[in-house]
Formats: sequence, structure tokens, C-alpha cells
Amino acid sequence: MRNSLGFLVFLAVLAPSGLEAQAERRFERFSTDDGLSQSNVRSILRDHRGFMWFGTDDGLNKYDGYHFVTFKRDPEDPGSLSDNYVRVLYEDRARVLWVGTNLGLNAFDRATGKFRRFFASPDEGEGIADDSIHAIVEDPEGYLWVGTNGGLSRLDPAREKFESFHPVEGDDESLPHESIRALHLDSDGTLWVGTLRGIATRDAGSGMFRRRSVSDVDPGAEWIARRFADDPARNRLWVATSTGLFFLDRASGEIRRDPTPLLSRVSVWAVASGQSGSVWVGAQDDGLAQITPSGRVAQLAAVPGEAGAPSSNRIRSVYEDSTGLLWVGTFGDGLNRVDLKDTRFPHYHRNNRFPAKINNDTVRAFY
Repeated sequence: MRNSLGFLVFLAVLAPSGLEAQAERRFERFSTDDGLSQSNVRSILRDHRGFMWFGTDDGLNKYDGYHFVTFKRDPEDPGSLSDNYVRVLYEDRARVLWVGTNLGLNAFDRATGKFRRFFASPDEGEGIADDSIHAIVEDPEGYLWVGTNGGLSRLDPAREKFESFHPVEGDDESLPHESIRALHLDSDGTLWVGTLRGIATRDAGSGMFRRRSVSDVDPGAEWIARRFADDPARNRLWVATSTGLFFLDRASGEIRRDPTPLLSRVSVWAVASGQSGSVWVGAQDDGLAQITPSGRVAQLAAVPGEAGAPSSNRIRSVYEDSTGLLWVGTFGDGLNRVDLKDTRFPHYHRNNRFPAKINNDTVRAFY
């Protein structure tokens, strides 16, 4: 009896720090064998009709739950996709699907299956700032903001004219760098702009940009802000960067590095939140991490040969859709999907590698 009581006390100490009850995540994998056009998945979107869209290094993919349909550039068809290297996908309030590629911006017409192309132009206002597109977002006034490798552009949909913004040396009310990597519109209407050398914001109704200071970062060093994600549960804005996961503490207005060892110093490519209350973080070489609603950080890593594990630790895109499905795009190993509503219990045994193992299969006590 004394030994059993001691074991119970041991479990009571162990449980809060390491074992949080949750369903075992079983990942389903999609590859080129399933119809995906290419295995580097950089962007993911669920449109208003429920179709899933995936941008890869070699084509745009539409998935209806059963089959993939691929869109690619046809040199003989001016209504085809402008380029096969698809970086970003966005659906605006008019339900236009925008596709940002390495060579031009595209608007997809669902009725005809054709794309309307937008390119850079030497004439001011006639085209986007640069043909290499990295980010797209729409503001409350209906303007479409497009982040490119050569500046930030704003499309006036009524006049179909572009206005471009570039950094001005010595001006703190301009962009910190011309190469834009991320755009985000928060609940206050503030536009967040992530660049190769920091972050700038533009308040709703303002014509000025404000460069934001970030703790624990050299202002002169290359520091790439790649993605933003709102987190209403914690009143934070998360920032995925080349040197770790950062967050805006809205109470103080400070942008700080997340202190979690798993996330603080790795190169982060993706961050996303959803209705589940979790925040999902995808790293360059360190796999997928989950910040649970309680604040615990768990790593969902690829295990060679393990069925149900993620296919790769090289994550490039993460998306939680409104139906409770989590989609994870990898670099070189295709696409992963997991049902967050799946309530199967995890099975822990001594030969298990995913998600954890115990020392002996005879369990005599619980606490």
C-alpha cells in the first residue's frame, strides 16, 4: 500500500508538467501519388464554397475532398496562371480568389476557369511594384494590399489602379525594407507589414507607416517577419520570423520573443490559429508545434516509418479550417491533414514512439 501511495504522489507531481489529456493526432498524408502537383506546399486556403486550394512550387491545386485539379501556366493561353510557382492565396470579400506567384498576381474567374493577370509596369500606377508576390490582404475600404519583393502595392478595385509604397532612407514613417514577406489586418483595422528587416504598421485612416521596435533583435540585422496570426484567447498577435516566434502583447504594445525553448530560437515559417483555440507553429526543420488553449507547448514531430505522424519536420504552411481540419504543408514531403475533432484516446506502451512511451505495459495505479 505504501508503494502504491508513493507512485500516486509521483504521478501527481509529474502530470501537470508533462502529460496533458488530449486526443492522439493521426495525420493523413497527400503526395504527388494522390494527385498533388508538387510536394512543396507553400500556401493553403479554404474558399467560401468549401474547396481547398494549395499553392506549390509547380502549380495551383484545387481539392474537393476526393480529387485534385491542377492549374498551371500555358504559354499559349493568356487566361492561364501567370506562373507555376505559387506563394500566396487569398479570397477577398467579393469572393475573388487571388493567387500570388513568382511572376505576377492573378485573379481567378470561377465562371470561366480563367485567370486575369497583373504585372509590374514602368508607368507609376499602372502595375504592381514587383512581379514576385509574397503576401495579400484586403482592408475595410476594399483596397487590396499586395506585398512584393520590390515594395508594397495597393490596388484600388474601382479604378483598377495601383499605388506603391517604398522605404525611404532615414524616414521612420516609411517601410523598413522594400522586400515584403507578410501582411495582416488586425481587429483594430491596423495593417501589419513584415519585411526582410523588421515590421511596420499603418493605422486605419492613416497615410503613414510606423516602424515597430522588437526586443532582442538587432535593428540592422536581417530579421524576416514571415507570418502573422491573431490569438483572441490570449489577446496577442503572433509573428513567425527567421529567428523564432514573437508576439505582440497588446496590453503593453511590446513585441517580444516567446520564451518557450522549443520556439524561441528556431526559424519559423508558419503560424496560424483557429476555432479549436490552439495556435499552430511550423518551423523550418523542427516540425509542427501546438500551443494548447491552456498554454502548454507540444511538439508533433515526424517519426520515420510511423503511420499517423506528420510526413516531415520541414513545415512551410499551416491552416486550420472552419470544419475542424488542420492542414499542414511541408517542404518536399507533400501535404498533411488531421481531424481535430477526432476523440480517439492515445495508447501509451513501452514500444511506442509516437507520441510517447512508458517503461512497462502493466499499469497498476492512476491518479
